[in-house]
Amino acid sequence: MEDVVADLGLEHGRHGREPKPAEQQRVTAAHLQDLESIALGRIRRAAAAGTLVMTPGLHSVLYRWKAWGSTEEVAQWLHGALGDDETYLTLLDRLPGQPTSAGDRDRVASRRLKIDPEPVRPFVDPGPFVDRAREMLARGDLDDHRRALLQQFYDRGTGRLQDSED
Repeated sequence: MEDVVADLGLEHGRHGREPKPAEQQRVTAAHLQDLESIALGRIRRAAAAGTLVMTPGLHSVLYRWKAWGSTEEVAQWLHGALGDDETYLTLLDRLPGQPTSAGDRDRVASRRLKIDPEPVRPFVDPGPFVDRAREMLARGDLDDHRRALLQQFYDRGTGRLQDSED
């Protein structure tokens, strides 16, 4: 639903777009405002229920929450994720990453995602997220996937791993 409402908003000039003529807009401005309120309510309910982290396109949903609600709400939810290992790890795993390649020139390169703290920066200071990764890495009770995820996130957040090192 959030995608549809965001698309309707573009027709009305949201997000810096040029508004379409009224006869080309699928809903009125009043209806758009109602739909944004409904979508915001759905996002807030998912956050309260603990299911938001599993939402497809989570990063886009966070931007919509910020636009329709407030940055403070998004920041509060993100900081709440720091207190629960599973939510925090799921959040990191679902943040957008950039594909990188590994392999030599004679072989087909394998693809993997570059995980770093930048996707949370529009909402919060990523420092506490990097610190949490360090704390979890120090515990030593992680499977290989989670350890690699946290290590890459931590290394990028501290500047130990640069783009050229992928």
